[in-house]
Amino acid sequence: MATTSEQLCRRYSLSDIQLATRNFDDELVIGRGGFGKVYKGHINGEGDINTSVAIKRLDSMSSQGAPEFIAEVETLSKLRHAHLVSLLGCCEEENEMILVYEYMPNETLYHHLHNSDIPLSWIQRLRIGIGAARGLDYLHTGVGTHHGVIHRDMKSSNILIDEDWAAKISDFGLAKLCPTNQSTYIHTSIKGTFGYMDPEIFMTGKFTRKTDVFAFGVVLFELLSGRHVVLPEDDDDLILARWAQNCVMERNLDRIVAPEIEGTLSPNSLKEFVQVAFCCLHNDPKERPTMSEVVVRLQLSLTLQEKFENYANMKFETYAKPVRRSGFTRKMLSYIFSSKMEDSSGHGDQTSSEDGDSYNERPHDDQVQIHAHHFKQFSYAELKHATRNFRNKMSSDRQGWVYKGRVDKKTYPSRMAIRVTSFHHRPEMDVQELGEFCHPNIHKVIGYCLEGETLYLVHEFMKERSLKDYLHNGLGELSFIKRVKVVVGVARGLLFLQRKRLIVKDWILDTNEIWIDKKFNAKLFYFDVARLLYRLQYPLVGETSQRRLCDVNGLGELLMEILTGKPVPLDYMGREPWSPAIALAYVKDIVDPQMRLKDTEIEGAREVLSLILKCTGYLCTLEQALKELEQIYTRMKRW
Repeated sequence: MATTSEQLCRRYSLSDIQLATRNFDDELVIGRGGFGKVYKGHINGEGDINTSVAIKRLDSMSSQGAPEFIAEVETLSKLRHAHLVSLLGCCEEENEMILVYEYMPNETLYHHLHNSDIPLSWIQRLRIGIGAARGLDYLHTGVGTHHGVIHRDMKSSNILIDEDWAAKISDFGLAKLCPTNQSTYIHTSIKGTFGYMDPEIFMTGKFTRKTDVFAFGVVLFELLSGRHVVLPEDDDDLILARWAQNCVMERNLDRIVAPEIEGTLSPNSLKEFVQVAFCCLHNDPKERPTMSEVVVRLQLSLTLQEKFENYANMKFETYAKPVRRSGFTRKMLSYIFSSKMEDSSGHGDQTSSEDGDSYNERPHDDQVQIHAHHFKQFSYAELKHATRNFRNKMSSDRQGWVYKGRVDKKTYPSRMAIRVTSFHHRPEMDVQELGEFCHPNIHKVIGYCLEGETLYLVHEFMKERSLKDYLHNGLGELSFIKRVKVVVGVARGLLFLQRKRLIVKDWILDTNEIWIDKKFNAKLFYFDVARLLYRLQYPLVGETSQRRLCDVNGLGELLMEILTGKPVPLDYMGREPWSPAIALAYVKDIVDPQMRLKDTEIEGAREVLSLILKCTGYLCTLEQALKELEQIYTRMKRW
């Protein structure tokens, strides 16, 4: 062993180690484990500079012995990376086996999650996770060598934190070298730490890179929840991994978030983080992501959190404007991102001049306000007469019953739909606010009647059917160009809602609530009345900024449903995203066969598919997605 250690790293004498540790003084112990004790010491480095080091001394009674000692020396001596702890040297004298590492002043990730009085912020947790993921990715890919490394004992106590709060992977006693071929596995005795171990190991005895990926997924949920990997016995699930999986499948993400960081997370950052952590725990190792993919998605989660915090810190302006023909005016808060924000993030006016077609959404939003003064308060008697004493029942939904009616067609459309909604009306809720809820791509509200606690909303009558009827109920064929036109309308409606700060937190973009007129213009049906009125009265800046990217994700999932003709599965959160290269290569196999794409439309389908990947990956804003959709539609009209 002496020859091997001399070749691989610097060899210290036992007297050097004893001097550095004051003859293994227990006051210098900074860690303990199955191997023995770790001491903080000072030792002369290059140029006789006194260097702080961590000295790991193998206990003679330890379950770990010479094989693990040799493995650690061999592994760390061959690999150098910013996110791997550096091995400075070793000592083998008088049956002592000692390793000398660079000193990590901020201890372990385990310490900060479970023993520290000062909690890590969400951004700190993300950066630590990214650093550890990069270190593990380096091990797996074998950069600069023909071999990679399977760590086999990835856990929070083996992630050390340096003075700059960078994460570094440590403890390579169980690590195994293996060829970089992804199909490679090693068949060896089962070792590791309970709670982090891949269940597959117990069935096959095989360790692969995906074994490390599973353990890293557990670390990610440990980062998010602050919980121990083995939970108290009174918990429904003994193992953190199983408990977290159940929470995700039940869509109960808030339950996973550690109390000390609750309320500070961007919903989009949380969703991206949970998706990748969930994928890491997939029962089938082949379905788990590579560590390279984990790094990318964690970096995206960090970017989303940083954007969220930047939005939350933005300064907003207020202004007052007159509303309604009656002369009644109110103070309306309008929160506008500063010009600097618009210039840097693309949230300002979006104009496309390509091929002579242009689109500027803000003036368009202002123009549609001219319809607001037509909003009317009907009497109960008028509605009884219009519906023949409420006998013309059309349908019902989660809001209430819908009736067909007719009114004076000199002033209003001859036919209308009257929705009866029961809700607790509060005096501060001004129902006339709904008059401003007016846009060509939003189902129009003509007026209302408030009778006690029952609200009657009078809508335009939609003879046409929903997008769901076309896609899933066999109403008729919907060509590719018509589908793109529909989504352009949906995107415009969403952008209007977003800019008016009217996106209700848990609203889901449903094809059953997207109606299509004779010219295939889309109209969003968006009326959760009680919450909408409250939002009109008290617009929430912070929540709206959180929702900016959620809207584009919803648009991406809608595009996916329109392109494939299949609803987005309920368990989509737990799935890995499509591989862009594979998806684009097999676009003909992905699209809805009922569209019968022409050869000239294949490229348009690829463009839509590429946009889906951007939207569902939060790689563009809603404005940018709309601009791209309009350009695709303009080009398709020429084909």
